[in-house]
Amino acid sequence: MDMSFYESAYMAMATFRIVFRPKYGEYPELPIYERLIHGHEGGINGFVQEAIEALVEHFASVPIANRVDEFIDSLLDDELSAAAKEYLSKYGQFLPTEVTGQGAHRFTPFLAKFLKEHPKLLLKLRSIR
Repeated sequence: MDMSFYESAYMAMATFRIVFRPKYGEYPELPIYERLIHGHEGGINGFVQEAIEALVEHFASVPIANRVDEFIDSLLDDELSAAAKEYLSKYGQFLPTEVTGQGAHRFTPFLAKFLKEHPKLLLKLRSIR
């Protein structure tokens, strides 16, 4: 058999474990197998939906993080402060008060973190409507 099959299978299994470890532990295969066999948490259909969401989030997070880092690095200090104030004015009510409570000058160091999480925030807001 072609070695590329084994390399592909190895990469698929490694990706599977990386994506599902946070929820299912070090070896996610057994709890997921039990879920699929016994129909817990929506069974196969529930797992397929969860898998799609987890994989999209996993593969989207890297380019999002890279673009945010490029954006933050391109700003001067004044521009960074202005960007933080603008973000707070639009989305501050959805952010934790312990970060936003002291104003934009305290929020600026956290701007990159919140920009990386921004797509998740928007998805949550859309699901509420």
